[in-house]
Amino acid sequence: MEDWLFYSFTTLLCLACSLLLRARASASPKAPPPLPPGPRPVPVVGPLLFLARRDFDVEPTLRRIAAKHGPVFSFAPLGPSRPTIFVAARGPAHRALVQRGAAFASRPRGGGPASALLTSGGRNVSSAPYGPTWRTLRRCISSGVLNPARLRAFSDARRWVLDVLISRIRGDGDGGSPVTVMEPFQYAMFCLLVYMCFGDRPGDARVREIEALQRDLLGNFLSFQVFAFLPAITKLVFRKRWSTLVSLRRRQEELFVPLIRARREAGAGGDCYVDSLVRLTIPEDGGRGLTDGERPLKATAVPLRGERSAAVTGSA
Repeated sequence: MEDWLFYSFTTLLCLACSLLLRARASASPKAPPPLPPGPRPVPVVGPLLFLARRDFDVEPTLRRIAAKHGPVFSFAPLGPSRPTIFVAARGPAHRALVQRGAAFASRPRGGGPASALLTSGGRNVSSAPYGPTWRTLRRCISSGVLNPARLRAFSDARRWVLDVLISRIRGDGDGGSPVTVMEPFQYAMFCLLVYMCFGDRPGDARVREIEALQRDLLGNFLSFQVFAFLPAITKLVFRKRWSTLVSLRRRQEELFVPLIRARREAGAGGDCYVDSLVRLTIPEDGGRGLTDGERPLKATAVPLRGERSAAVTGSA
């Protein structure tokens, strides 16, 4: 009898302890999954040292980290609460983007006030989370202006750009001096992208202004990321940098809005990227069209991608 009571009491006690531990485990927050290896972030001093840098060329730093920690590593220059995972090898990149594309299809939200200012609050094709809006933006650019089937639609633009390239090279070589071909090729490609984006042949001065704006945005992109760390403080400490960001954004509207309005007033019936933006509707906002403040940010997708590609090609 005593043995039966002992075993019954022990069983009930174990069951109660198991239920109590399970309830406590479900109530406590789950531990985040472990990050890939990388340098240990310093909570306060690390972000301050990173923010104080004037040279934001982090590629040498990333190469050193990859050599030490492997092709997949984490790096958190703004503190342990904002880690970034880098993939520096083809094999892991293929497994992540192709074999497990659905798991890596989206992009993290946030990014601070600078990112919100430059991406319409994260509604660009490069920053929007995976969903109906991102698929609409992606389809707008991939099945439209960047579709190989649309090459014939831009045959006039290609002939115009070829004439620009030939005249630039001939002009540079008239004196018999050696010709540096990288800059004329980059400029010609940028002219083609501007035409594909806006459907027009702007003058040389306007193309130069757009090119300078895109280079400034691309060159200062990393320096603007400091506003993702304590933005209320960094916007005061780095007032000049914030003023530069605001002025670039204002200059972007001054350059792009007149070109976009001209296409809209012309009926937006062509094949350029801006024409597709004029006809675009946002499914997550009740099918509304883009505003004049949003279209310039979307329109940077084509010239900015070309600027990056031209820079990489020219430096290779």
